[in-house]
Amino acid sequence: MLPARAKPRNAATRASRNGPELRSLGHLSGGWWRPRVFVYVVGRAALMRTVSIAGFAAALALFRGASAAPSPQPFVVSIDPSSTCPEVESFANRLRERSPHLRPAIGAEPFIRYTVAAGAAGSGYDGRLRIAEPDGHLTERVVSGDTCAGVVDALALIAAILAEQRVEAVTPAPHAGRAPAANPPPADDRPRHTGAESPFLLGFGTTVGINSATGPTMPLGPGGDIAVSYRSETQWAPELRVSALTRGTSHVSKEAGEAAFRWWAIRLLASPVRWPSRGALSLRPMAGVELGQLTGWGDRTDDPNEAIVPWRAIDLGAISEVQWFGPLSVTGEACLVLPLRRDDFYFDTPDGRVSAFSAGDHPGFSARVGLVVRIP
Repeated sequence: MLPARAKPRNAATRASRNGPELRSLGHLSGGWWRPRVFVYVVGRAALMRTVSIAGFAAALALFRGASAAPSPQPFVVSIDPSSTCPEVESFANRLRERSPHLRPAIGAEPFIRYTVAAGAAGSGYDGRLRIAEPDGHLTERVVSGDTCAGVVDALALIAAILAEQRVEAVTPAPHAGRAPAANPPPADDRPRHTGAESPFLLGFGTTVGINSATGPTMPLGPGGDIAVSYRSETQWAPELRVSALTRGTSHVSKEAGEAAFRWWAIRLLASPVRWPSRGALSLRPMAGVELGQLTGWGDRTDDPNEAIVPWRAIDLGAISEVQWFGPLSVTGEACLVLPLRRDDFYFDTPDGRVSAFSAGDHPGFSARVGLVVRIP
């Protein structure tokens, strides 16, 4: 190995193009690794893994608790384009007020579709309700009334009555030899939520992956996601995803010494469409930005030095999601990473500079897999 020229610890030489410097000047006493930095990196990685695992465990526990409760029938509402009555937009809310045995459908599960139409007819209003059940059975009802709101209320009441009849039809009758209870329990008259159904779906996920643009090697790193997506029956289904990402320490060895790099970033991704519009498998094009920090430090050199630079990059790629079990899905992504700045990390030796790593010298890629829980 080439001998290194000693320099004062407070000396600084800056690389061209604003590159941070890793100077060579012997290893620290007490070992080759740096205790302060070592504890910092391991502590951060352990924290990220703990947060990711704890978040997933909490979401899974929530899902198990929900699955133990009686399952209402999933449904979706479609508004006929010919409708001129503005009250039809509140049909889903009115329906849920009248029937506790219905809930909005999630993912690709079988559901009941209510197609509603209402509009002016002469001096009053006419309404039409079409019910398509998962087994293909169709039911249609037509009502008339003096007001738009009255017609929509009547359609919601009809849909709720039919839903209750459907539940009673599949509920097993009591044993013939068992006498009915003398004092049946009182009906549950507690108030239920009557707010408008949110058009958005919230998701929490945990991932693991690699990023080739952030270091000379590609160690695995954990991450956490929060996603907000818009419910839609068409391919136009926007989604916004915020991720906290990190990775293990990346190392490189040269004749002048060794260098190590750590990285973290907050990433914001957006997608306008989902393909196909329905089904257990979905694919989304995504684009976004990464904002974070890249740190490099020298080791086994004559003068170890640490350099911290901001990290900025653009991501272009795609995310796929496969519904696995209820609201739990498996997700995978692949992105092209385009760094927005270049930083050169190098060793300064008597024979000149020896490059350790050039961040932003060329595009990179990232790949991640994980689990996500969707909460309606």
